[in-house]
Amino acid sequence: MGPAESLNRLGHKYFEQNISANGPAGAIKRDFPELEEQLVALPEFQMLVARFVDFSNMDWETTEIGIHQIRIIASQVEVGVPAAEGIHQDGFDFVGIFCIDRHNLIGAETHLYEDPNAAPIFAKELQPGAGLLLNNFEMAH
Repeated sequence: MGPAESLNRLGHKYFEQNISANGPAGAIKRDFPELEEQLVALPEFQMLVARFVDFSNMDWETTEIGIHQIRIIASQVEVGVPAAEGIHQDGFDFVGIFCIDRHNLIGAETHLYEDPNAAPIFAKELQPGAGLLLNNFEMAH
């Protein structure tokens, strides 16, 4: 059985972070919508998750990963904000940031920080299919 075939969808859970990792949003039970079945069924989505697990060197048998989908909508008068808490860490070993699509968009860079009070060490417009894997204890996003 290949990696994608060994994925199992777990029951719905709240997303909760430690307050020391994410002060503004820590200790708050956030309820993100379930991933759409059409998305989960896509071989491309399954392979993306499989690659994330492989690249982060996690154990297929014991690893539980949380996935939430964020759609960032912006306009000429409204700035799109991906996280209300701003620059933060999630308090998990690894974080994957992936771009699924871009529509009618200019800009929208993904930034990574070694120090949240300094300039980003990485700033790039992710294109569809591109992603980042980061050690969340060393990097903020």
